[in-house]
Amino acid sequence: MSKGEAISGLIESAVEEFSRHGYEGASLRAIAAGAGVPLSTIDRYFGTKAALYAAVEQHVWDEINDERDRLLCAALLVDPPRLDAIMRALTAPVVSRAVGDEEQRSTVELLRSSVATRRLLGINAPTLRGHARMSQRFVGAIRQALPNLSQSTSTWAYSFAIGSLYSWQLMDHFYDGLMQGEPDRSPEEVTDLLVTFVCGGLQALDGAR
Repeated sequence: MSKGEAISGLIESAVEEFSRHGYEGASLRAIAAGAGVPLSTIDRYFGTKAALYAAVEQHVWDEINDERDRLLCAALLVDPPRLDAIMRALTAPVVSRAVGDEEQRSTVELLRSSVATRRLLGINAPTLRGHARMSQRFVGAIRQALPNLSQSTSTWAYSFAIGSLYSWQLMDHFYDGLMQGEPDRSPEEVTDLLVTFVCGGLQALDGAR
């Protein structure tokens, strides 16, 4: 097995293990076994459990942001870009994982616990590669769609959109009991709801300037 194959296998196995058991409960032995490599391979390529976790979280965010980037590039081909297309680029990659199949949901379980785990490990969110660049791109895109919004207001609007995305219902199914037995919504339906909600708020800010 090549180095690249071993690292890829370890990250894939670690996503599942960390999402199921959290950082403290995750077993390095189980992660190595899931990847089909000796336990010493983790030490060779990552050094510590904390370094492996940081690599796994970065991998998950890289996948999400690569998808966001593709969708945003497509949205920006239109001049001026449509606000709903920009918000869909921001939200759909996370929604598809949160309400998608079981394999995709494991990445969301990891993201749910990532803030607390970063605090435990002393890892700050801005150290995630690409985080600042992606935020700047979306704030800039919002200003292209709503050019009358200031940089400050657009940044606040972006932060509100992010807050709506990482809601208790989407991440934790906190309000399932209020659904009164209605069928589960598809990722596309949830994305439509979220995009409509967020765009309404941004357009209201634009109208209230």
